[in-house]
Amino acid sequence: MEKRSWDFLYALTNAQSRKEKQEVRYFMQRERVLKGFRHVAYHGAPEAARDHCNFDNSSHVLNVYISPIEPEIKDNALIEEYLENTFGSYTPFIKKYLAAYTYTNHTTLPTLVFYGPRGTSKTTAAMLIADIYHSLYTDWDMGEGQFSPEAEKKLAIIEENDMISKKQYKTLKKYSGASHITVNKKYKPEYQVKNNLNMILISNEEVPLYVETGESPTSELNNQFFVYRFDPLEGAPNPNLRQELKKRLGHYVQTELKQVFSRLDMSQGRYGIPVPITKWEQQLFENNKTTLADLAEDVLLQIENGYRKSKELSQADYNFQSQFQGSGLKLLDDDFLAVKTIKRCNLEGNSSRSVTRQLKKMNVITGKCRRKYTNGDAFRGYSINEWPELRELQPPSEDDDIFD
Repeated sequence: MEKRSWDFLYALTNAQSRKEKQEVRYFMQRERVLKGFRHVAYHGAPEAARDHCNFDNSSHVLNVYISPIEPEIKDNALIEEYLENTFGSYTPFIKKYLAAYTYTNHTTLPTLVFYGPRGTSKTTAAMLIADIYHSLYTDWDMGEGQFSPEAEKKLAIIEENDMISKKQYKTLKKYSGASHITVNKKYKPEYQVKNNLNMILISNEEVPLYVETGESPTSELNNQFFVYRFDPLEGAPNPNLRQELKKRLGHYVQTELKQVFSRLDMSQGRYGIPVPITKWEQQLFENNKTTLADLAEDVLLQIENGYRKSKELSQADYNFQSQFQGSGLKLLDDDFLAVKTIKRCNLEGNSSRSVTRQLKKMNVITGKCRRKYTNGDAFRGYSINEWPELRELQPPSEDDDIFD
């Protein structure tokens, strides 16, 4: 209305006579209706038969409620078959995600990462979600440009994008973790909206996303990503599949997804629903691991198992180790890791300082370097925060001579 002429306003209010037009004009000027108008907030309204809106006088926000896709065919069998054939054992999770996406707003949901070769139905799966509230989804290149219209949407699909970037990973984290996000539109001042944005990443690359190896999930209750690899389709693809699914989607929303949502406990974990840690997600974090991260894990394994005796271990090292243990301070104390312990490991030419930084990054050790006194001897080291499970690392073989 700010951009339209008075004639448009007259037509909108059906003001035809001169007197009616004057009343409209006087009302707008007297009440100054638009002066306190902040922005439009968009919400999915699963139970609504049609789109509608209301103006919140307390917040000065126009709330727009978008109804879901209308049913055309009352049949759930095709969608059930498609989900089962596509996601297999992960179908229950996908249905929970679909239900939570449809029946909640401003609820943090996990980011879906779909990758695999071309022509494997990745986009079809993403669009099945987008079609639920079609006007509330956008394609996004994830660039940090001047404007951010995607911030007002409910779903952003990021397709064919180079995600092997730490900067873009931080952008992803910012959007997925913030309670409010800033909207910047052309010719408008910036404003904040309550975050309602969910994201789906689609990639043909075998390493679809940059991630921090130290943030590898330890539980389905705090897992941010659902990573799934699409395999080549068997037989000829069905060019009409998406349209056939779309015709049935409205009925599926009103029946099956409604029942699934009624059984959900959205208080479970960080994202409301447990998010499976797939083998492809484990590979993703492993493939993003740096050489230094690999070395740090190997150092932890060396410490955990004690020093390995090898041809490279000098007599001086052996004597030091005996003296070190004899001093009363273990190689790995319950809450203290000595710098000398790290230095005596095989660091493969790297400095102990760089390994120490990596261990801090992995949240194994924490705090500033401090001294611990044992039998009059002082040892510099760090407090142990959380010793990781080294389940992916191979223990020494039976041929290795391990110091006790």
